[in-house]
Amino acid sequence: MALEWRKTRWHDAKFAELVDRARALTDPQARLATYAQAERRLIEQAAIVPLNYRRTFFLIKPRIVRYPASGIRPWFWQDILAESL
Repeated sequence: MALEWRKTRWHDAKFAELVDRARALTDPQARLATYAQAERRLIEQAAIVPLNYRRTFFLIKPRIVRYPASGIRPWFWQDILAESL
């Protein structure tokens, strides 16, 4: 499985196992707890050290009622909702 963090060439079997386990869970609380364990593992290993952060500012007209934004996938054009004129 090609995952984004592997672009760094870092690999940790325990981290990968936790992420795979979390993906398979259907209970939201258990899934969140498992992702938290994976995140702790990532921090302990200091695998990724962000050197900068990007900010994006949006000017959105009042008639736009839903404009989803994400740091992972920034453009959700098909998901934007606008009130009709």
